[in-house]
Amino acid sequence: MRTFSFLILFLVGSWAWCQNGTVKPGDRVRLNCEEEPSLNRDYTITKNGLLILTFLGAVPISGLTETEAGERIALKVVEQRIVRKATVTLRIIQSTSKVVRFAGAVVVSGEAPYREGMRLSDVAAIATPTQAADLGKVSIETSTGEKLAVDYAKAIGSGELNNPLIHPGDKVFFPARTRANEIYILGAVQHPGAIPLTDGLTARAALDRSGGLTGAGDRTQVKLEHDGEQPVTINLDGPGAATLLRAGDRMVVPNSAHRRVIFVQGQVEKPGGLDAKDGLSLAEAIREAGGPTVRARLDQVTVSSRGRARSSYDVNKIMKGLTADVTLEDGDVVNVPSMEKKRGNSLGLAVGVGLLLILFGK
Repeated sequence: MRTFSFLILFLVGSWAWCQNGTVKPGDRVRLNCEEEPSLNRDYTITKNGLLILTFLGAVPISGLTETEAGERIALKVVEQRIVRKATVTLRIIQSTSKVVRFAGAVVVSGEAPYREGMRLSDVAAIATPTQAADLGKVSIETSTGEKLAVDYAKAIGSGELNNPLIHPGDKVFFPARTRANEIYILGAVQHPGAIPLTDGLTARAALDRSGGLTGAGDRTQVKLEHDGEQPVTINLDGPGAATLLRAGDRMVVPNSAHRRVIFVQGQVEKPGGLDAKDGLSLAEAIREAGGPTVRARLDQVTVSSRGRARSSYDVNKIMKGLTADVTLEDGDVVNVPSMEKKRGNSLGLAVGVGLLLILFGK
């Protein structure tokens, strides 16, 4: 009987451990704070094991369980006097050990779930190398930091030699061919690939020509590479924006440590987070959230953020062109209120008028 009880306790403990994984660098996690919804989003743990929170800074959580990480973040929120009490839950939604990452001269940069028997050709099918990609110099970096150079251009008909197996945590990079009259914009941009070099072309202008950032792009940590020289990091929100480009330069835009998000809540068809695209306006955000519901009160829509006080806007007038639209910023929370309160007041007024008519109408 004692052995049976021990077995039950062991199984329950093992199940609990499996349900509460350990956070590692590169993991994607989903955070929920009941008292502060502006923190609720998906985050990527940095290579140093940090969770970067808007307005709060870096919180080291690598090596902690999901429960322990949630408790540490809750303590940070309270210490910063954001709220008096914080209820934080954190869940690993994609483990770095179970994904493969890819970037470079590809149509799609990012990551994909690892599957048994995965090869370089499978990654290429997902990432879709562009015409500018140099398939003869594909590189694979393992989770332990080892690097492998592959001539993927010879993969067809060569068996497994140039189409190696991919392992969990691998990073595959498809470099761009260097031409005398082109530069290359790679990574988290709308249209990665080659751009013709023109006199006086700056890093910021090149980014604009590539369609700008995706919602996950980080303009402050752009890597600028030139053959035979050490890569440098430039900030396109600072002096780095004016950097003049040379023939063959490669700009690699990484994914941000946290997704740039605008939250739309209340009476919209699809409440939740939207990518904080540059120039996204209030009316556009409501439309991207599926549009207002039939109960939405558009004359009292509010926008709030940490950086400024809550403001109220009449979106009806904005949509009719009677009032200027409002540009939103990363972290803004848009709330579309319900007409229930207004209807309740109207109903009360109607009932009161009816009673007066009944009492004094005779």
